[in-house]
Amino acid sequence: DDGYTVRVLGVGPGSATISAYGNVASVAVTVEDAVVTPELVARVVTSLDAAGAAQSFTSEADVGYLYVYARYANGDAHMLDDAELSVEVLAPDTLAYSLTSGGRHELSIV
Repeated sequence: DDGYTVRVLGVGPGSATISAYGNVASVAVTVEDAVVTPELVARVVTSLDAAGAAQSFTSEADVGYLYVYARYANGDAHMLDDAELSVEVLAPDTLAYSLTSGGRHELSIV
């Protein structure tokens, strides 16, 4: 891993070759005309450090932020932007939800 991330968005079926500057490397990409249904995976992160993320509500003062990604059968996973999410709390007497001014989904225990 060289620290670079490149995203390619397929807008229609077909194939293309993507080449690095000077043709030092290339990759062939194929977009298929098939319907795939991802699994949505949601996590509430209450703490984050160099060791990783954690979800632990130990008091009513703890808050967490919602992260959701789509996981596909082939192993691909894509994070969803906060703006793409619609949150409904089914147990408001147990869980508090708010949308922060920065557009983050914040959850806490009531």
